[in-house]
Amino acid sequence: DPDIDPFYSQHKFNPFPEAIESNGAELQEVSAREQQIRSKTGGASAPAAVVSPGGGDSTELATAVESLPVLLDRKKKLEVHTSILQAVMNEVAARDVPQFYELETSLATGSYKNDPS
Repeated sequence: DPDIDPFYSQHKFNPFPEAIESNGAELQEVSAREQQIRSKTGGASAPAAVVSPGGGDSTELATAVESLPVLLDRKKKLEVHTSILQAVMNEVAARDVPQFYELETSLATGSYKNDPS
């Protein structure tokens, strides 16, 4: 549902290059956070891995592990957006849309020069 998807809601009116850049940045951030959580748990994804007697870090670790499913869901959605953006970008490139955009911009700004060389 587009209304529930936070990435779509935030970037639906952004220019395409900005959406691609934001998707990449968010995906990197989520992947880094996932790696950080997994490294704390020794690669385990279950809260049982956080039992440490008397350790103050156990609460922080338990919270991090509990947040992992939400983080993985966000990552999955971002990967879907990556696939969609890549497919759209392939079609845009195949139709030479960037060239038409540059031509349109140069015509609109008056900077177009009809120089065959």
